[in-house]
Amino acid sequence: MSQKQLNRFSVISMALEAKVTVSEAAKSLGLSERQIKRLKKGTMKEKKALLFFLLFISTNLQASCF
Repeated sequence: MSQKQLNRFSVISMALEAKVTVSEAAKSLGLSERQIKRLKKGTMKEKKALLFFLLFISTNLQASCF
């Protein structure tokens, strides 16, 4: 991931957690508020998929130890 992508992910994550407003995130990244809302939806889906994957892996690791 490039530095720009990491920064974008960080700002979008802060917007998801309501630490910054959509308007503040848009100004910070030089995007429209509508784009920020779309990115928030995509980021939520990615976070859920990652969480599911991590739970799946940890469950399989625990099962293989017994």
